[in-house]
Amino acid sequence: MENQDDFDLIEDYLEGLLDDKAARTVEDRLANDASFASVFRKHQAAHTILKIGAGIHLKKKLSSRTDFSQTPQSHKVYRLRWYWALAAGLALVLLIAGFRYGKFRYSDENLVKYYTGAYAGNSLRGVSDSDTSRWVQAMQAYEARNYEQAIHLFKSIGTSDIHFMESQLLLGNALLLTRNPGAAVLPLRQIADSHDSRFSTTAEWYLLLALVGNHQETEAMKLADKLASDKNHPYQKSAAHVRRDLRSLFR
Repeated sequence: MENQDDFDLIEDYLEGLLDDKAARTVEDRLANDASFASVFRKHQAAHTILKIGAGIHLKKKLSSRTDFSQTPQSHKVYRLRWYWALAAGLALVLLIAGFRYGKFRYSDENLVKYYTGAYAGNSLRGVSDSDTSRWVQAMQAYEARNYEQAIHLFKSIGTSDIHFMESQLLLGNALLLTRNPGAAVLPLRQIADSHDSRFSTTAEWYLLLALVGNHQETEAMKLADKLASDKNHPYQKSAAHVRRDLRSLFR
């Protein structure tokens, strides 16, 4: 539901009055709060209309002070200039709105959110109901999307456990899904560097996203180049898309 605080926040954002931290807060809410995003779009449309209306009002006000007893040709030129001025103003508004959207769309945080999905590997199909191992508990939490509990349980699985490698991969994925890419880098790098054919290629893909989310752009670009140039890599096309986005003019 819209409230006065949100109204003031949106208006200040559209007018460019917020500092970087406050602007990021608005952009985070746009990405995660559908209700707020809906209100924002309505205000943005109204804001644009008001700017156009203000230009038209100013035109009328100035026109009333102008002596139009001039020649019809000069009157036509005057009107034409005003139309061009209004068109330029509208174009500027749209350009600023497009630029802001582009900065939001291609931000590190939004790229990670856009490309990260739940791991589609192992599942609990065929596991006995009596099995209460840490691995099963962790997978139950993960499949129920209780990622915080899953993270805690995956961290507790030791190196001697037969599921250790996959648990580290899932740990990294769960950390990405909970918007903690910095913590995801270490376990994902460990699996990516292991060259374990079962999990290393998926770990490389998640590691790329973790590096982007952790603002390690130089290393992320190197890894994106590597994966995108490997035609046999299962995430080759996805890595090429990330590389394209990292090169966007909006970044």
